[in-house]
Amino acid sequence: MELLELFMKASTWLSLITLTVMEIVLGIDNVIFISLVTGRLPKVKQNKARKLGLFFALFIRIILLAFISYIVNELKIKPEFVVITEPTSLNIYRGHRGRMEIKVSVAGVSCHGSAPERGDNAIFKMAPILLELEQLHPKLLNNDFLGKGSLTVSEIFFSSPSRCAVADGCSVSIDRRLTDGETFESALEEIRNLPSVKKVNATVEMYDYDRPSYTGLVYPTKSYFPTWVLPADHVVCESTVKAYEGLFNKKPLVDKWTFSTNAVSIMGRYNIPCIGFGPGHEEEAHAPNEKTWISELVKASAMYASIPLAYLETLKEKK
Repeated sequence: MELLELFMKASTWLSLITLTVMEIVLGIDNVIFISLVTGRLPKVKQNKARKLGLFFALFIRIILLAFISYIVNELKIKPEFVVITEPTSLNIYRGHRGRMEIKVSVAGVSCHGSAPERGDNAIFKMAPILLELEQLHPKLLNNDFLGKGSLTVSEIFFSSPSRCAVADGCSVSIDRRLTDGETFESALEEIRNLPSVKKVNATVEMYDYDRPSYTGLVYPTKSYFPTWVLPADHVVCESTVKAYEGLFNKKPLVDKWTFSTNAVSIMGRYNIPCIGFGPGHEEEAHAPNEKTWISELVKASAMYASIPLAYLETLKEKK
């Protein structure tokens, strides 16, 4: 089907309008909007404003992940499939690793800093755990398609009466990426079984998201978003490939993301099929230098209009 003929159909424009609204909600326009707004500021302030904008965009994305649970569980809305529009360099992505946020805490006993031997320093107790976490990372499970699981310590906190006292508490946050075959239970147990964790009886637990929405609604959600992989022979994947070949007269690269998207909730939790196609490059995503080419936006828009039509055609062929 010729591209011009495709855009002359009313159904194409209806699909495009619907998907454009979804794009605004799901966020590919974050970087464009932020660039336009910060561009009006003095140059010395633009970099700081851009970083703040990206931070709040990421925060809103987390809230949206929690809201997906509300939409599916409470409103009972379940689409046939979802197109994830995070950057893919105009390739087709059919999966990525899941993620979870883990908290490890140790307790100590405070005392005056002039006689630290009278207390039990929680920060010192955490130090061997940090070393073993670093050593655990290269040993995590590997998957041929999605790659290896990963972990990194992203935050560290402590409690102490003052800068002149021994710390009586210490905790760290772990960003854990889960490859196919890993679960949140297995990830927690790997850390709980570390010798340093057992020695100090550290607490290993998962974070919760429980912040109120603008209406005041609190919808607690575990900070665990499962791994997802859409089979290559799934009708949604086949339809997306068909739409791509029809528009661009070549075979697409079908691959996966390194980072995490909303699909960890949409497909990972609720088994709603997801497929990825977006403008922009993954290595620049969520970074201050992120940019999107107009030519890629045009091609992506054509794909978003074509995918639903290709999906319906593929369903008919399979009957």
